[in-house]
Amino acid sequence: MNELTDIRDHVHQTTGEDIRKVADFLKERGGYTGNVQHAIVVSRTVSYGLSRMLQMLMDDTPWEVAIFEDPEEAERWLGVE
Repeated sequence: MNELTDIRDHVHQTTGEDIRKVADFLKERGGYTGNVQHAIVVSRTVSYGLSRMLQMLMDDTPWEVAIFEDPEEAERWLGVE
């Protein structure tokens, strides 16, 4: 299962604790037998930092999180034409 999340236009008040909750939720969804690729497209420094935090929290799971500024690059990484 592959996913793309585009948060370039998202203005948020997200905290580190919110990111930890997202990571916990994704880990609970587990049960995948293969890798899950999740591309996150960002445009703001704060979005990159929070996305990087999620990436690190998911390191010990089947979820492979990658962060991009270019949505086309994210789609290529996911294998989307």
